[in-house]
Amino acid sequence: MTAQIQERLQFDGETYGMANEPLRQYFAKNEIDIRLNAPSTACWRGYFGEWEVVDNKLYLTKLKGSGVIKDKEKYRVERLALRRKLKEGLITPIENGKLLKLMEKECWAAIQLSLNSLFQSEEKVFACWYSGTIRAPFGELIEYIHAGYESIFEYELLIDIKEGVVVNIWEKQN
Repeated sequence: MTAQIQERLQFDGETYGMANEPLRQYFAKNEIDIRLNAPSTACWRGYFGEWEVVDNKLYLTKLKGSGVIKDKEKYRVERLALRRKLKEGLITPIENGKLLKLMEKECWAAIQLSLNSLFQSEEKVFACWYSGTIRAPFGELIEYIHAGYESIFEYELLIDIKEGVVVNIWEKQN
């Protein structure tokens, strides 16, 4: 895997690159089925996010990307309709399988990823869904590794977060 472009983090008046992706937890916790277009091999996640820590809370401040998102309600309704037709003998199991595949494709909608399209907000969004450690490498590049966020920098800022709230901050020297 190619080394990845980092998302940006504003912390204590400084800008850092982040070596992790807090938005993944939002997608997983909310069962959002989304497929984003990778603008290059250096951004497989398919979006660019900007974050900041204000008053010991993590916020998503900007978001940009594109792809498709599954309309779960449309999928549920159409799947139930097909199940009913199958049960009533109006379609065969083979027809049902073909119609399911077709319906699956039709339940995806294009999305321009932004704070507004995902959170219905133009303002920064409190990242209450995120728990984990934000890793923000900085300083001189010690070793370039052409994979993910594996390159080693002189220092790392580590911010432990629980449900969007900073619980610990520490630095590591490599």
